[in-house]
Order: sequence, then structure tokens, then C-alpha cells
Amino acid sequence: MKKLTCVYLENPSTPYKAQIVTGRCRLFAVLSGSELIGGVSSIAPQVKLYNGTDTTELLVQLSDTVNTITDVPYGSQWCIDLPANGILFDSGIYFEGHEKCQGISLFISGGVSAA
Repeated sequence: MKKLTCVYLENPSTPYKAQIVTGRCRLFAVLSGSELIGGVSSIAPQVKLYNGTDTTELLVQLSDTVNTITDVPYGSQWCIDLPANGILFDSGIYFEGHEKCQGISLFISGGVSAA
């Protein structure tokens, strides 16, 4: 059985980029709260997770989920379950999030929290 660690990052309300895990790791799940758009709608935040220490190799991108017909959000948060073997980040995880992404939790095996 894999030992999972939860790495949590709270966004400081600006477009945010940071190394949040150093070292080889596998990502197994992502959980995030909503972002508030225009003070009215809540939709799942835009998040990008890169392999390494910069924005060179994009491995996971999670985007807003909006009903394009009525422009109504489907939900205010999401939880993504990844494949049973996870996604390998052999050089750590670099996070890029929208300024209104309130926070993100990554469930990983291996690596070390950098944030």
C-alpha cells in the first residue's frame, strides 16, 4: 500500500507560481476550492501542474467547467481522481494557479513539500 501525503497550498490572491513539491513523486488526487468570478459565480479554478522547477513540461491542466449554453457553472469545486498508478513527476511539482484559486491540495507519494 502506498503512503500518501497531502500537500496544501493557499493562494495569496495573486496569479501564483511556485515549486510546491521537490523530488520525484507521483500525484494521485487533486482537490481544490472554488474561485469567485465577478463576485457572482463560483466555478472550479484553472490550475496547471508542471514537472520540474518551471513551466517547461506541463503534465496536468485543470480548467473551468462552465455550461456553455447557459453560462452557468456546474459546481464550485472539484476533486480529480487520477489513474491507479498516479502521474509521475520525476523532478517535483511546479504549480501555476489563477489569482482567484483559493487553495489546492495534492495527494502525492514521495517527494518533499517545498511550499
